Amino acid sequence: MPILSFILAQAAVLGVEPLADPLEGVSSEWMLCTHPDDTAKTCHLMATFTKTAGNEYAELDHTAVVGLPGLVIELATKSVVKDGKLCSFARRKDFEGVRIVRHVEGATRQQELSAVRQLGFMYPIEGKEVCTAFYPDGQHLMTQSWINGKPVPEMATRIRWVHKDDGYVVTGWRGAITTPQ
Repeated sequence: MPILSFILAQAAVLGVEPLADPLEGVSSEWMLCTHPDDTAKTCHLMATFTKTAGNEYAELDHTAVVGLPGLVIELATKSVVKDGKLCSFARRKDFEGVRIVRHVEGATRQQELSAVRQLGFMYPIEGKEVCTAFYPDGQHLMTQSWINGKPVPEMATRIRWVHKDDGYVVTGWRGAITTPQ
């Protein structure tokens, strides 16, 4: 049993319940930070959520792309809070709409586009519902995810909410948006 699955199982035994609404009280001033490095004030992914209707949200993700440090992309998706979980559908059109918002010094446009194409690993889950519950863990949260209702323990992640004024940035992103021409 992976250690994180064991921890989550122990949390369930000890009575730690997931947040009833993972986006309760969240405004555009707060960002979801995955894999936070509190010393360096970096996140692998930073997401903002804007309420659109009912329990629906427009989600805007900024994430570092593995393989080209400094390359940051922007991905717009839709999410919904359902049964205490943050849920969305993996849609190819969202991934095809990715925008590069921070380029790598010295990298060619072709190298950057090639790195973005690596997002193709998401295509096998296209059209499937991905839901995530948030569990309190000190100043951070731990997540547990499901794809089409099936638990996926390897997707467990440490996250935290950070305020826009806290100084956190996406790993490899320092300075202004530098969209290549």
